[in-house]
Amino acid sequence: MKCMLADDNRVNQIIGSRMLKKLGHRAVVVSNGREAIDGILVNRYDVIFMDCQMPIMDGFEATKAIRHLPRDHMNFNIPVIALTGHDSEFNLMECILCGMNSRLSKPVNAEDLAELLKRLVPQVLARQEKYKERQDHPESVMP
Repeated sequence: MKCMLADDNRVNQIIGSRMLKKLGHRAVVVSNGREAIDGILVNRYDVIFMDCQMPIMDGFEATKAIRHLPRDHMNFNIPVIALTGHDSEFNLMECILCGMNSRLSKPVNAEDLAELLKRLVPQVLARQEKYKERQDHPESVMP
């Protein structure tokens, strides 16, 4: 899968992108929500891993903006996975209410990440089929 990893922490970026690569996926790293939005406007992705707390634009604001993409946009209805150090019910509600699909707690466990990606396969394949004419990179297919 072609994944976007939005996180402002350089260590998290390195570890996250290596974990995704080890699982056979490609990761494009951005440092804030504004960069995430800019990236999805021009490139197709299969999933976004979104840190909740980032400078410039946090993950909640960015996800709300992503959920307002037009239905015919290549990244419409993209799975957005929250990355957060908070494991509270309040945080979970914030994630759900802004439009995130799931949440992984930091530090991210490789087995939890692999299981989540496995569960996303049917949705990713359906989106790839629907938007196949708009795939900007041939490597954005399943591994």
